[in-house]
Amino acid sequence: MEVFPNPLPQGEHLLLQLPEVKGELLILNTLGEDVYRQRATQAQVRLNVEQLPPGFYLVLWQNEEQWL
Repeated sequence: MEVFPNPLPQGEHLLLQLPEVKGELLILNTLGEDVYRQRATQAQVRLNVEQLPPGFYLVLWQNEEQWL
């Protein structure tokens, strides 16, 4: 999985290149709380994350077999 740009400039969209289409995308904050969740319907995803406060986040992708 590729995530860019990193760090994300204010006002920009987060771009994700997923290994395959089937799966679920999750973004967790540093407390492990789920702040974003979406079923993947395509291998490249563009997210508007302006509603998230500045900070560190963990981006995860999960299919039936693995977590990335």
